[in-house]
Amino acid sequence: MIEFKHIDKRFQLKNGSFLKVLNDFNLHVEKNDLLLIKGVSGCGKSTILNICAALQKPNFGEIIVNGESISKLSDSFASEFRLKNIGFIFQKHNLLTGQSVLQNLAIPLLVSNYTLAQIEKKATDLLDKFELLNLKDEPVENLSGGESARVAILRALINDANIILADEPTANLDLGLSELFISYMHLLKDEGKTIIISTHDDIFEKRCNYTNILNLKKKT
Repeated sequence: MIEFKHIDKRFQLKNGSFLKVLNDFNLHVEKNDLLLIKGVSGCGKSTILNICAALQKPNFGEIIVNGESISKLSDSFASEFRLKNIGFIFQKHNLLTGQSVLQNLAIPLLVSNYTLAQIEKKATDLLDKFELLNLKDEPVENLSGGESARVAILRALINDANIILADEPTANLDLGLSELFISYMHLLKDEGKTIIISTHDDIFEKRCNYTNILNLKKKT
């Protein structure tokens, strides 16, 4: 399903030097796994997710997702790959203010072959499934923190992606909302999704039915 092969990733700093975040990194994730990536800030958790979503390219090595090598995809093909395969849940939600909940859910599909009517139906059906249909026309800036978090999850599901990536998803949530998020992840896993969550939140180890856990250490 997902395989990192000898991945190196480095970033150039302002002083001209390089920071190597991943060094000969290898990872294998099976279909329907729920993997937790743990570690302090700067250890490479977000980098792993970004490479998996073809948002960043490795300096060396190969990553294979659903049988496709994505290490050197052009920007246009990377966008197409994400549309077909990846749902991404960001720490800060990244909802588009000035737009309604329905419009925010529709955004990922505007570059697809769906008609506007089909996009609206998919978004409406998803809101109904997760009991948020009453928020359909609400501007996202009026949402509570918990409502924003749930809408961000639904946006990651709108393209029927079979891989869900979540980057520090409970960093800004209280205990109750964190537990709600975990219940959503269990539901998605039961539906056959493959899920990778980067986190430093101990609640996942206590409450989450994860398949594997990867502990990263910060490079020195």
